[in-house]
Amino acid sequence: MQALAELAVEQQRWEEAQQLVADHPELAEAVCVPWAEWLVAKGNFHEARLAYRRAGRWQQSAHILQQLNENAVLQHQYALAASLHYQLAMEASNEEPSTSGRDNDDAGLTRHAELYQRAELYYAYDLMHKSSTCPFRTVFAATLLNAACYLLMHLPKEGSQSLVGVSRAVILRVCAQQAQQLQAFKLARWAYTQLQSLRVPSAWQDSVELMSVQLHGSPFTDAEDVLPTCYRCGSSNPLVNPQAAALLEEDPMPPAGAESSASMNTGGADVLQIEDSGDALDIDLDDPFQAQMLDISQPVVADEHMLKCLKQQVRHRCSRGFHAVSC
Repeated sequence: MQALAELAVEQQRWEEAQQLVADHPELAEAVCVPWAEWLVAKGNFHEARLAYRRAGRWQQSAHILQQLNENAVLQHQYALAASLHYQLAMEASNEEPSTSGRDNDDAGLTRHAELYQRAELYYAYDLMHKSSTCPFRTVFAATLLNAACYLLMHLPKEGSQSLVGVSRAVILRVCAQQAQQLQAFKLARWAYTQLQSLRVPSAWQDSVELMSVQLHGSPFTDAEDVLPTCYRCGSSNPLVNPQAAALLEEDPMPPAGAESSASMNTGGADVLQIEDSGDALDIDLDDPFQAQMLDISQPVVADEHMLKCLKQQVRHRCSRGFHAVSC
């Protein structure tokens, strides 16, 4: 069978070669690796990546994604770069299980979290790039402002960890423009001050100086309707808040954070059956989650009993020991 597989590969009769692999899985590496190389030469990168994965070549599969990601950033296709980073993050968490201990598994989870955050950053920066280069916009001003604030809060510092192709000047310019439009004058002043300390294109200099002068006659505060509000204590927070975690909130009700209890096995994949206990908007002091929410001085600690008592109308997602729930 080995000789027959080599003959099919040599003559590029890939359908027959794949049938041999289906009947004899031990021939996967001998067939799928040259098949993947042939697909790369033809420009079929997605199929080539799947072929490498079938052959157990996880590193070659990730290398294709990394090359595609670099090309997407160089061509200013930031939405595509975000999608490729997301695929890399999924591969980092779903790659072949490690047999060398928990440390490598933790390293894989750390890499997954880093790549996932980079995907969100590139997705947000795609909105900044289109807002600066397109003659018209297709998103609301509040969406652009939220994306700009998210980038300013989570963008890595200058150095080896900085995102390739991402300009802080572009982010600050979009942030200042949208903040001024939404009457967030304090944020607009801060953004223009930061922008004047950077090297900006000559085409921007006159408009940046003009908008800075126009802001002198504006209030020194942000409009209350644009300030994010803590739905637990009711206090307002600054727009550029390092504690904020959401990029573009799509839920009609904001999320509330909860830490996992130390007694829970966060490394497992146990599924908890949520018991229905009425309307999600009803206030029930016997509900352990609502009871802890009333005490704003302590963080909410979610144990197994609390998660089981969540209403069925309540959605929740878990990210390495941190739960965000929303009605």
